[in-house]
Amino acid sequence: MLAGVSGGPDSTALLSVLASLAPEMGFTLHACHIDHGIRPIGEREADLAAVRALCAGFGVPLDVRFVPEGRCTREAREDGRSLEEVARRRRLALLVEAADAARAGFIALGHTRDDHRETILMRALLGAGAPGLAGIAPRRGRFVRPLLDASRAEVIAHLAAEGLSARTDPSNTDTRFLRNRVRLLLLPALCRAVPGWGTGLSELARGMARVASFLDEEAARLPWTRCGTGWSIDRRAFFAAHPALRAHALFLLADQVPRGTRPARLPHRFLEPALGADPGPSCRCLVRGHGLALLIDSADVFWGPDIVSPSEKGYLVTVPRDGALSIEGTGASAVFRRGPDLRPGETAIPVREVVPPLVLRSRRKGDRIEGPTGSATLKSLCGAWGLTRPQAGLVPVLADRRGVLAVLGTAVGGQTATRSDGPLPGEECLLVRVTGGTKEQRA
Repeated sequence: MLAGVSGGPDSTALLSVLASLAPEMGFTLHACHIDHGIRPIGEREADLAAVRALCAGFGVPLDVRFVPEGRCTREAREDGRSLEEVARRRRLALLVEAADAARAGFIALGHTRDDHRETILMRALLGAGAPGLAGIAPRRGRFVRPLLDASRAEVIAHLAAEGLSARTDPSNTDTRFLRNRVRLLLLPALCRAVPGWGTGLSELARGMARVASFLDEEAARLPWTRCGTGWSIDRRAFFAAHPALRAHALFLLADQVPRGTRPARLPHRFLEPALGADPGPSCRCLVRGHGLALLIDSADVFWGPDIVSPSEKGYLVTVPRDGALSIEGTGASAVFRRGPDLRPGETAIPVREVVPPLVLRSRRKGDRIEGPTGSATLKSLCGAWGLTRPQAGLVPVLADRRGVLAVLGTAVGGQTATRSDGPLPGEECLLVRVTGGTKEQRA
């Protein structure tokens, strides 16, 4: 067992309780202290000294891990996240590393019943759904919270009874942080206006935990399949599902996407366009933002990382299963169909090599294609084809979740290059032909 110990009252009580239980229950206890590199160096050093003394007194080995000074603040500023969230993400990652090093199966955290209720209130104010309103889970994976049924007052009483002192974090009084505003400003007013509010909030959390568990089970039954870095589902199955189930499934899958610069928790309003009726054949994109996209074609719905930044200049359109798309600025069109029968002027790409969703977009700086004979930048391809700079700027790109699938240079007088090494005899293919435009070169 590894205990996260900051030196504050909750983690000090946690270490005390676990140290007393370890001999009786037969587990080995380790501790880990994280220096987030946020507070003044003097305060951080005093915290560490107090934790070292505490662990030495209990005979518990201590692992100290550091976040480089200023990194959390810089990440919060660059990613547009709260400092609390960035620090929490860093802390949990370092605790996992420390647990692995100690070969600890569980990581204990010192959250109390007060933290649980504050969290529910915060999430309610931010518009959370059932999983958020369930509050802090007693166990999530390797993380366990043994003090979750204890109040903060009980923690303080335990420290007094054991003769233990704890550090006080001055930032706990800083009302720039939402949790502190809830704790210091909202809760006192709530206690005066609604005595017993905490019991009701705990009941709400228990009910929402059951709802979230039910939605987890139902979402697992939806026929999503892995599709590159995202997922796909039959269009009819997606829109037949209840909106609450759709939203829950999308949130669960989004949690599996590397966060990058997207927020830790997506707002519910972000998914509203996906919770109504099927919008019909004219709609290609239901949701886009926060680094994610929900795209649809005639047969399927695709959900996962957006394969092009929404801030990118130029155009991007979803490729239909069959049909034509105008290629902006060229006067040409790209005609798409599926089948095994290659016709003159068509380029064949085996369907097995396509990782949907498939889009036709403008060329972007740094684009390159991984072809059968190696990798090449689009800039070098355009140069080899003898295209002028204006022509090269108009070259259309066919892209899927793995990157550039094909470069349709015939739209501006070049050639066509694909990522594929070609189809097998009789194999189902995506067949593409560029038509029209003054620069067209027919095969």
